[in-house]
Amino acid sequence: MNMVFITLFLLFPFLAIASNNKLRLYVAAEDVIYEPVGCFKDNMQEPRPLPVLVKNFRWPAKIDWKNLNNTIGACAKKVKQAGFIYFGLQFYGECWSGPRAHLTFDEDGKSKHCAFGVGKQRANFVYRLVFEECRQYKVLDTADRSIHHPYTPAAACDYSFLPAWYRFQGKAGNAMANSCPSPFRCGTIVPGWLDGELPSVKEGIVSRKVCFHQNRNCCYAKVAAKVRNCGGFYVYKLQSAPYCQMRYCGNGKPE
Repeated sequence: MNMVFITLFLLFPFLAIASNNKLRLYVAAEDVIYEPVGCFKDNMQEPRPLPVLVKNFRWPAKIDWKNLNNTIGACAKKVKQAGFIYFGLQFYGECWSGPRAHLTFDEDGKSKHCAFGVGKQRANFVYRLVFEECRQYKVLDTADRSIHHPYTPAAACDYSFLPAWYRFQGKAGNAMANSCPSPFRCGTIVPGWLDGELPSVKEGIVSRKVCFHQNRNCCYAKVAAKVRNCGGFYVYKLQSAPYCQMRYCGNGKPE
């Protein structure tokens, strides 16, 4: 009986970590939130899936063996400071990431060599940082919002838009158009497009302007906007268009 009690006592922190995985969301600090992605291989061949060693918590010994969540959370903080989004724990305490980690983390395939929320040798248990705007956004996905969709008599407009974060999806495209569209497109008369480059993950939230094409002027009118690269997709902080027949257009493909 005593032996069983001692065993459960020693395992309790790890059981707690395993049960926390069901919550799907972790908080390392007030502004550092992250969620699990899964366990993936690292074949140790260059370029590695997560190429940047952000912090080695193995040396000097800083792994909290009683609660590995503390080590994972410490890794999350370092990754946010470095400006990355996706990160992995390998060999129990090595914190790996990189500027393109959101694109490369699974290149070597899935693995079964993870336990208690961390990877063993040659395996990364991968997480991603969670930003509020990357979880709470409105979706723009109708086909008539694509720059390839012709004008429609209804001449849709975004004059009644409420300030919020928006994401382009589906037939509207996977991002806002970032070159001047032809007039009478996007199901309206005055199509809008993003004037400026899309940001990298590391840049965080950036300020841009949206231009509206009218009277042969690609930037006849403009409004301020903000953009974030969420690692795999973009979100845009948009406001109402200056007046009707103006609309934010996506980069959707021709049908």
